[in-house]
Amino acid sequence: MPGFRVKVAWDVGGTSVIDLSDIVSRFDIFAPLREEPSRFDAVTIGEYGYDLHWSDLMEIPCTVLWERSQAQAAE
Repeated sequence: MPGFRVKVAWDVGGTSVIDLSDIVSRFDIFAPLREEPSRFDAVTIGEYGYDLHWSDLMEIPCTVLWERSQAQAAE
């Protein structure tokens, strides 16, 4: 999704649109995504479905995604 957002379908049911723009902009490890935003679209689901994965260094775990989805839904 545009603006460094992802749509996640949870295995317990339901979906969430999660804004990851602050994570991508804050942490140096995500600099390649900032420099070439089209790379964000190359996201995959990591091993065992535990994280979002762009490379071995660029991953966001499901626990962070879940917490963010809940916080953003409350806004």
